[in-house]
Amino acid sequence: KYSFVAKYELKHQWIAGLFLKRIGTIFVRRWDTSGSIKDTADILQAAEHGERIISFPEGTLTRMPGLLGFHLGAFAVAAQLAIPVQTLTIRGTRSILRCGQWFPHRGSISLHIGKVLVADGEDFDAALRLRDLARGEILQNCHEPDLAHERMIFDENPQV
Repeated sequence: KYSFVAKYELKHQWIAGLFLKRIGTIFVRRWDTSGSIKDTADILQAAEHGERIISFPEGTLTRMPGLLGFHLGAFAVAAQLAIPVQTLTIRGTRSILRCGQWFPHRGSISLHIGKVLVADGEDFDAALRLRDLARGEILQNCHEPDLAHERMIFDENPQV
């Protein structure tokens, strides 16, 4: 069984939320510390029950080219449970599903299947190293600028 991880804001969208709930998505609160700790525990529980976690660690779509910093939750779970992380780099999605728009546009995407990574420990530092390794692998294959130190500003009711 696969479980997708998606930002909490999508849970209450009419079409996307309904679809994501029906496929058993785990919603995470990215900007609420206590909520995100509980949500990470939900991911941990799903992984302990044998579910394969599919996470998009950037956590957002932007029109601006570049790879943002990664959220830590899925990597913390992978390190704690010694679960291998399969890196995947998807290119071309910015022109198909544009930030703030509801309908996809025609276009092509490509998928690069990268290295399988395993944490070198179970602690917080191992999770950080795993996150950074995965991000480095994806950055190398996405052919976009490194925006790890950029801060995104979101309105209170983001659409995507």
